[in-house]
Amino acid sequence: MNDVLWGAVQGDPSTQGSVTSVVLLASILTAAMVASQFFTQKQLMAKNMSEAAQTGQMAQMQKIMLYVLPLAMIFGGVNFPLALIIYWTATNLWTMGQQWWVIRNNPTPGSMAEKELNLRRAAKGLPPIGEEARKAAEEAKKPTGEHKGPQAQPARKRKKKKKKKKGQR
Repeated sequence: MNDVLWGAVQGDPSTQGSVTSVVLLASILTAAMVASQFFTQKQLMAKNMSEAAQTGQMAQMQKIMLYVLPLAMIFGGVNFPLALIIYWTATNLWTMGQQWWVIRNNPTPGSMAEKELNLRRAAKGLPPIGEEARKAAEEAKKPTGEHKGPQAQPARKRKKKKKKKKGQR
């Protein structure tokens, strides 16, 4: 069976003939893999992190990984088998779609995505979720200063007194 993808023969380029077609295809696929990896990570960092999580050591490490890992893949990606690069690119694109859906519909509390979700919900006339909903619930629980009368207090249960028998204290 002849394994040819876009004119590039799969396998060891030194024994298969055209080295330039394999290297060109590997370079294009590596660029696609690196771009999808970068934008997938950037998508997470930009919208789905709360303001508190965007500061500190963890955020700094994520920023370093955002730029360093794609660079490592650029230099090493040409040496990977083409099938692996295709797999990583497809997985990155699938993950990017999943993250878009999850971030849009179930964002991290306090994140930019949650604010956008609440704006979309407000435009539809729906109540907010997350932090704004908690604040609204707390506001509703605060006393208003109005006296509600005896109905505000729960009814007390009265205990029945036992009748004492003769000779008991």
